[in-house]
Amino acid sequence: VFLYVPKFVEISEPFVLTFNEAGNGVFSAPHVVVVMETGARAIVVQRIRSDEEEEILCNEGADFRVADAGSLEFIRIEDLSYKSRFFNHSRATVGKDSAFKHLEVVFGSKLYKSRLEAVLEGSGGDLDLNGIYFAHKKQHIDISTIQRHAAPNANSRSFYKGAARQKGRTVYRGLIEVDRNATQTDAYLTNKNLVMNDGARSDSIPMLKINTNDVKCSHGSTTGKLDDEQLFYLMSRGFSRNEAERTLIMAFFDDVILQQHPSVHEELQATIQERLD
Repeated sequence: VFLYVPKFVEISEPFVLTFNEAGNGVFSAPHVVVVMETGARAIVVQRIRSDEEEEILCNEGADFRVADAGSLEFIRIEDLSYKSRFFNHSRATVGKDSAFKHLEVVFGSKLYKSRLEAVLEGSGGDLDLNGIYFAHKKQHIDISTIQRHAAPNANSRSFYKGAARQKGRTVYRGLIEVDRNATQTDAYLTNKNLVMNDGARSDSIPMLKINTNDVKCSHGSTTGKLDDEQLFYLMSRGFSRNEAERTLIMAFFDDVILQQHPSVHEELQATIQERLD
C-alpha cells in the first residue's frame, strides 16, 4: 500500500488498511509506505488478521516520511491466529516542526517480533510512540523501539504497556539515542508490565545513548502484579475478585488506549475483554 498526501492537504477521517491473511502454511510480505508532504495531515489505521485455524508467516515492512510541518498518526493492530508468526521492521523520518504518532497493538501470533526506528531529522519535531500487548498461552512477544534525535530542540516519548498470563512472555527494548548536534533534546521512555501468574514472564530493557550535553532524557520501567490494596478496596465496595481484577486490568490498558484516535477505542477494549474471558 502506498499513501501519498500532497502539500497542505488535511484528511480528517482515517484511512483504513485491512490485510486479511488466509491459508495454511502461507507466506505474506505486506509493505506499507506513507509519504506526507509539507503541511499535510492524515490518520491511518492498519489491521492485520486471520482466522483462528490458519497458519501464516507474515514479514511486514513499513516506511513513513513526514515532511516539515506535517502530521501523521498511524495505528497498527495485529491479530493473526495463534499458529502464526509475525515480523515487522518499520522506519519513520520526521521533519522540522512536524509530528509522528504511532500505536502498536499486539494480540495475535505465537511469535511476534518488531522493530521501529523513528528519526527526528528537523528541529521542533515531535515523536509519540505507543504500544499495548497481551501475551497468553505460550505466546512470545518481542518489541524494539528506537527514538533517534538527529536535530536539536526536538521532543520524543515512548509509552508501552503489556501483560502476560499463563506461559506468555513479553520482551520490550527501548532506546533513546541522541546525536552530537541534537542539543536541547527532550526525550522520555516508559514501559509498564503486568505479570498475571507465576508461569508468565516480562522483560523490560530501557536504554540511553547520549552523545551530547544540554539534553533532558530519562526512562522508567515497572514490572509487577496487580496491587493487592487496590483489589481489596474494590472488593470492599462490592466487586467480586474476578470483577476487581478485570477492572484494574482494563484501567491499566485504558491509560494508553484513551490517548489514541477515538475510532479504535471500542475495538481495543473489546479485544482485551475477550482475552480476559
